[in-house]
Amino acid sequence: MKKLLLLFMAPLLMATQCDDEDPLFRTEYFIQNSSSVELVYTSETAGEVVIPVGQSQFIAVNTNSDTFVAPGSVVDEIQLYVEDSAGELVLVYQQQPIENEVWTFEELETYDAQYTLVITDIELN
Repeated sequence: MKKLLLLFMAPLLMATQCDDEDPLFRTEYFIQNSSSVELVYTSETAGEVVIPVGQSQFIAVNTNSDTFVAPGSVVDEIQLYVEDSAGELVLVYQQQPIENEVWTFEELETYDAQYTLVITDIELN
């Protein structure tokens, strides 16, 4: 009986042991809609995503063994649209190439951080 109990307990004990892998730096990227209009974010992977006024939208994540990674190394471009009265999307903001200096960086924990692109009415065309 003791051998049987040990057989079932061994995987549990092994799963709780610390591994010696280096930690990964996790960086997330968001768009914060601080404008007065609903924005539509487009990307090849997500399609069209509505960002309501006052809300944030997750757009990407990166893990790296050395450091946090700036948005320009992860995101190719940002295109934001508004929907006109006819239901057509009108481009109101574009960032290509990505300008790292306009993104806000926040370190959340030792290995977790986020970059946020805050969009206000001033940034919109």
